[in-house]
This record gives sequence, structure tokens and C-alpha cells, in this order.
Amino acid sequence: MVLIALVLSEAHASATDLPNVWGFEVQVYADVTDPMHITFDDDGNLFVGRDNIGSGGHNQDAVRIHRVGPGGTTVTEYGDTAIPDPDNVLFDADGTISGTPGAILVSGKAYGASTGHLWAILPDESVIDLYSTGTGNPNDMLFDSTGRLLIADWGLHSITVGSDSGTTTLYSFPSTLRPQSIAVTPSDRIVVGMENGTITVNDSDGTLIDDSFATNPARSIIDFGNGGSFGYDLYAVSGGMLLRYDALGNSRIIGTGFDLTFSTIAFGPDGALYVSELGNDRILRIDPALTGDLNFDGFVGLVDLDIILNHWNENAGIGNPQAGDLTGDGYVGLDDLDILLNNWNTGTAPSTSNVPEPISLTLLGLGGLAVLRRPAA
Repeated sequence: MVLIALVLSEAHASATDLPNVWGFEVQVYADVTDPMHITFDDDGNLFVGRDNIGSGGHNQDAVRIHRVGPGGTTVTEYGDTAIPDPDNVLFDADGTISGTPGAILVSGKAYGASTGHLWAILPDESVIDLYSTGTGNPNDMLFDSTGRLLIADWGLHSITVGSDSGTTTLYSFPSTLRPQSIAVTPSDRIVVGMENGTITVNDSDGTLIDDSFATNPARSIIDFGNGGSFGYDLYAVSGGMLLRYDALGNSRIIGTGFDLTFSTIAFGPDGALYVSELGNDRILRIDPALTGDLNFDGFVGLVDLDIILNHWNENAGIGNPQAGDLTGDGYVGLDDLDILLNNWNTGTAPSTSNVPEPISLTLLGLGGLAVLRRPAA
């Protein structure tokens, strides 16, 4: 895989410190040696790519990846054979590439090899050699909505399309840009995070849409939220920060203190955000600290009610809790209000000097809250 530019001696958060993500709870999900890219299977198992540079070896050494059981309960090596440079992993649910449903695809580049390679670990943990055709140094991988395998190939400066026998180039970047991470929109637009921090957008056929959607201070590892409190916005970890982007590419820092050596992100089937930290040998899980806390002040109360009332009967955009859509259905209404009221007064109330006067006091008064409650069935 990519040669890691920042060595492990670079300053990063200590293993005892957790990053800070405003309004969200950060926990250590599992301790995993040398974690890199991550992928979930349908049963909630988390598979973790690996880079031996974290243990003082070479970044293209052959090692075994890890499997983390549901809930972070168990961590075991996975696969009956070590694989060279197994940084990147992807769950092949239908066996589209591997020929076996439930296999884990692994990509990397062996030390001294002229091309990259793709392997598969089958459910019985046997490792099969797939191909090297058309690969340079394959990095992040995903399936789009059509089942097409897309690969961010760091070595080829390209996005490639994988099959069961090799890859072909979909489009390429200038020689100064190396793709590190890839994500797709619901319409299969391709969003790529670069080693230099740039984020680009191309149409599904490779046509350029925006060569500088956003610019970050360091490599950008990206993923789209899959609903709930994270919505469906684009997120990136870059330079120790967690950033959230709107549709125009405007970013907001929502977290700090992440490992600077190499961190990757992926949203899990439970809607939480998972972060691997190579320098800290751990996987983090991030989810909302309080249901109903729309302004992330640690308390569910009038300010949160005010947000819902300001967006009442609006189409807020699917999965946009900051606009009052707690259900993730794209609409702000009674169901969202029910969630808020069921969590009313939870958390720790902030100082009254820090709370703006909400319009809900004048629109409803506290006694009017029951008027908007959905009647019991």
C-alpha cells in the first residue's frame, strides 16, 4: 500500500487519551494491533486491515488481518495465511469478485513487487490469490450501488474498476495527486480523498465535476454518514481532526485529537462512526451522547425544541438531525417531537447565561407541549 509519510515517532494522542467529538460519546471499541482500513460484514463482525510499520516492521510486510467480533468482544487474526501489505479490506457480500459470498477482499503490494495485488479470504479463512492485472498500489475499495468495485489506486494515481480477473482505469489524476480514500453518493458520484488533503468529485462515468470540492491540511480519509445523528453528509478525518461537509464543500470541525500517524473512518451498520488509529493500536466508536440533543450542548430541553419548531413541517433533508429530523426520514414533525419529549430534561443543563431565549417559549409555553404530542394509538 501507500508508504506512510508520517513516521510513528510523530506526535499523536497517547493511547490513554480519547479524541473529543462535540456532542458525541467516544469509546475504545477494540484494541487491535496496527489497524488500517475497516469493513463490516452482515453479522456485525469488523475486519481490520493491517500495516506492520506500526510494530516496527516494513509497511509491505506479510501479516494477517484482524476480525473483531460484534460489540468489540473478541479480536483474532483472520485468514490462514499472511498477506503482503494487507492495509485495505472490503466485505464481498455476494461474492462478486471472489466468487464466494461473504469473502473479505484484501488489497496491497508486496515488497519489491512491480504491481499491486488482490486477494480474498473466504469464510473458512482460506486465502485465495485473485489477480494483479491492472493494479499499481491499490488502496481504499468499495462497491457502488450497481455492485461495481471501485478502487483508489495510489500507485496508478487513478480510480480503477475491478472485476473477477483484473482492473481497468476509470479515470486518472495528475501525477501530484495520490488517492487515499473513496466514497460514493446515492447517485454513484465518486468522491475521493487525496494524500495532500484535497477532496475531488467525479460522475460515475469518471467525468470531472469538482477537482477541489474541499481542501484539508493532511491526507483525507472519507466516508458518508448512513443516517441517524450523523445524517448523510460527507465526513473526513484529516490532520487529527474530524470534519463534516455540507453539499457545497464547506467544512466544520466536529472533533479533534485523533491519531496523526494514520487514521481511517467507516460508518457501521449500527449508524455509529468507527475510527481506526494506527499509532494507538485501537478502533474507536463514536455515537451521539444524548438522543434528542440537537444542539450538542449535553442537555435535551428548550433549545432543542426550538430547533424542531423552527423547522416544523419542513423537508429537512434525509438524516439531518441538526435541522430537527431525529427520525432520519427527511421530515420534521410529530415523530421527531415525540422522540424529543421522551428524552426531555435528560443530560446536564448548561448555565442559563449560555442558553439563548428560544422561540418555543413564546410560541407554546411549557404547558403547550402536550398539544403537539401524538395521541396514543
